[in-house]
Amino acid sequence: MVHAGLPNDGCCIWPRRGAAVKLPPCLAGGRVRGARLLPTGDSGRGPAPPILAARPAALAGPRMGGYQGAHQRRQGRFHMADQLADSRLPPVSIKERRTVYDGWLTLEVAVLETTVHGEPRLVRREVHDHGDGAAVLVYDSVRRTAVLVRQVRAAALLADGRGITLEAIAGIVDDGENGETTVRREAWEEAGCVVGKLEFLGRPYASPGSLTERVWLYLGEVDATAPRGKGGGLAEENEEIEVVELPLSALADLADGGEALDLKTRLLVEALRRRRPELFA
Repeated sequence: MVHAGLPNDGCCIWPRRGAAVKLPPCLAGGRVRGARLLPTGDSGRGPAPPILAARPAALAGPRMGGYQGAHQRRQGRFHMADQLADSRLPPVSIKERRTVYDGWLTLEVAVLETTVHGEPRLVRREVHDHGDGAAVLVYDSVRRTAVLVRQVRAAALLADGRGITLEAIAGIVDDGENGETTVRREAWEEAGCVVGKLEFLGRPYASPGSLTERVWLYLGEVDATAPRGKGGGLAEENEEIEVVELPLSALADLADGGEALDLKTRLLVEALRRRRPELFA
């Protein structure tokens, strides 16, 4: 453990110290995530423990259905469709779609039939699908700190030559999971944290121009009574992760700098600042 000289260990980094992931008693029997396309019935991962149990009844039905609507009604909000006038965009139909790559992700080429400024057109688009994701900003309201992860991302490496990112805990929503079970699992795998209360913020599209992915977003308080694990990610998924805990005031400064955080993390930080401004004082 490396201390950065801040009060109460205000900024600590735990480098990954081994590939083995041993769950605490509160997560005993837990599973780890395998390849996305492995058969769920015979993947060698074992049954999910109660904390990672199957989708709750409140989430039953279509994935875009009642859960988000119920949440918004509880918050006194309305669906976007209730607030906006009907769209006057021309109709669009899928004339053709074909898969040109199928691996960890799939890449499809779609041909859309529509009109553009009144003229009939066939429009070609490439669409990337790797499933939905989920992210959580884990924070400690007593110590006024946040738990983030730092790692090398291939896309960032190709773009900037360095590739190191500082992010909120996040991962792909596996088959049989929902956003909540995913962020609880990822918090343990990546950061060795058990998350207590979660606040659901929404499930927006990540980049709808080319991605099908929607990201379940949460704010989550760390369970300070639960034992901490090593974190660091899973060796079988080629993950090498550093756990970074820093004061929320310092995290706000990074967010205000504009480039230190990725988009989902910046959004989560701003959401927590709006809801709990006293934690950033």
